[in-house]
Amino acid sequence: MAVILTSLITNLTYSQTIPAASLNFTVQKTYTNSAAQTFTIRGSNLAGAVTVSTNPPFSISKDSVIYNSILTYDTTELAANQTVYVKFNPTVMGNYADSITSISFGADSKIIALKGSIVAHHQNFNNARLDANNIITPNGDGRNDTWVIKNIEQYPNNSVKVTDKSGNVIYSKQGYTNDWGGTYNNGPLAQGTYYYVVDFGEGLDLVFKGFITVIRN
Repeated sequence: MAVILTSLITNLTYSQTIPAASLNFTVQKTYTNSAAQTFTIRGSNLAGAVTVSTNPPFSISKDSVIYNSILTYDTTELAANQTVYVKFNPTVMGNYADSITSISFGADSKIIALKGSIVAHHQNFNNARLDANNIITPNGDGRNDTWVIKNIEQYPNNSVKVTDKSGNVIYSKQGYTNDWGGTYNNGPLAQGTYYYVVDFGEGLDLVFKGFITVIRN
């Protein structure tokens, strides 16, 4: 349900009928837009235009079609109620808190608090936000000596499992930090192709799968 806030703006004061107003968005999945929530602004005796602004992953719109970070309302528009649409479009897991600030020349600014959180879509293989090298050559030359998963540090609660072709686990770690050098039971792992699964952590419906080849000179 949309949250409706009516604000009266004058060249001297800016009052709200709901103190400390906030818009709270339901849990959102990555790369999807939330349903729009709204509030209403109206102005009288204004000395100038009103600027309404926020920051990603929140965005605002006059018409619920084109969304931006900044909107400007002139004094003619604000002679009548104007609906401001707000959406939440996150791309990285986490909890978000931001605000919408309305500023008019000669008037006090007011803030509407925004809150939202995110979970991830379930994805297998080639997740766009991770990239793992699929060949390691652990010979101590400083190149490809360890298995590197780019951006894994964004998910500190990750767990990694590497298996052989028969499904036997030959390596596992909670909180992987790009430090595996192709070992098994504290010794060199035989050259060959192995398979990995990266779980991004408790509560996140996201896995990353692939293969890795160990090459020894």
